[in-house]
Amino acid sequence: MSEYNELLREAYRGEIFGQTLFGALADKQPDEERREKLRALETLEARTAQSLRRLLEDAQITDLDEAGARKDGVDLAAAIDPEDWNTFVTGLKGALPPYLASFERLREVSARPDPALDALVNHEIAIDRFTDLELAGAGRDALKPITDHLRTPA
Repeated sequence: MSEYNELLREAYRGEIFGQTLFGALADKQPDEERREKLRALETLEARTAQSLRRLLEDAQITDLDEAGARKDGVDLAAAIDPEDWNTFVTGLKGALPPYLASFERLREVSARPDPALDALVNHEIAIDRFTDLELAGAGRDALKPITDHLRTPA
């Protein structure tokens, strides 16, 4: 498998993982505002995954192991205490740099520019901004990078 194909496959699986993780966390989150933020993150991941489907089809990548990615998301969500929001957001922030580097590399090795790859990179930047604002105590304003990205992904 080429580097492009491998990175694309892993990016897609990561989005499925994230969608499932955020959805499962939202399901058990008692705080309405936090639940809304998790649902927005879930939507962001789902839309990003959907935008990658065309590229997967073009590259004829079919071995996606979506079930494994979903199971990993559910398993991680089960290990996270919904009441410990700061630890969750801090952990999310810490997990972002390798994903962003991988997404940037995917865009770099692509044979041609594609808005879906720009959206992939930009969505990770939006999540990073969300975590910065959330950790700074910005409350509802922390959702702005996510909602902005959902309106204009690339």
